[in-house]
Amino acid sequence: MAAHKILLADSEFGPQSVLAPLLERRDFNVTRARSIDAAWRVLTKEHPRMMLLDPMMPSGTEGFHLVWRLRDYPDRRVNEVPVIMMSRIHQTTDLKLFPKLNDGHYEPHEFMPIHAFLDKPFDERVLMETIDDVLGRSAA
Repeated sequence: MAAHKILLADSEFGPQSVLAPLLERRDFNVTRARSIDAAWRVLTKEHPRMMLLDPMMPSGTEGFHLVWRLRDYPDRRVNEVPVIMMSRIHQTTDLKLFPKLNDGHYEPHEFMPIHAFLDKPFDERVLMETIDDVLGRSAA
């Protein structure tokens, strides 16, 4: 079975240096992008199976715009790529980007059209469970 290709879109050097080797040890084929332009090229040319995205890229909130551009793209190989967003934003603001699963009021897609949200820093086990869950749901 071929390894799943995962796009790691994060401008921070630290999380890439930790996440990529972790994912590669779990037999994922990791492609890194440190800018939105680089991430877009990978999404449209290489069609990864999933994207891990930190929305706070070098010039601000570019990652949020990337998600909407991705969902509006006409090619299903691009617009259906599952996205797990990872950020420290909840440490600095009360704004919530993704509901708790037991929210009871909002569905996840009503916040951002992403599949999951992880607050940084996160536990390796939680990351891998989230990836497995999202890949399982998107294959169904």
